[in-house]
Amino acid sequence: MVIRILRSKYDLDTVKSIPLERISFSKAADRDRKNLGYTVEDVKNCVESLQESNFTGQVSFNYGVGDTYLYCNGLEPIDDWSDATYDELYLKFEMLEEETEIYFWSFHPQYL
Repeated sequence: MVIRILRSKYDLDTVKSIPLERISFSKAADRDRKNLGYTVEDVKNCVESLQESNFTGQVSFNYGVGDTYLYCNGLEPIDDWSDATYDELYLKFEMLEEETEIYFWSFHPQYL
């Protein structure tokens, strides 16, 4: 059973302060991240750019409680004639080890 709560479980400033080497992924989230061409550093940059307005809800599963965010990550144009585009990314994560690590359950486009 999934329960949704409209306030975040984790303080966003704490989330943003987590160092790169303390970010980990479920198998599905890691696969999706790689398929999108995102490095762990790219994910960290997305996390650092999150705003409270990106928050969509807190979810509770049998395996934990996490926060969900929808973030539009701007991408560089592929050439001088193309417009810039963006990925609408769905980020769902929990914090582990007394809020010193981020564990991503999901990192994929919104439309999945």
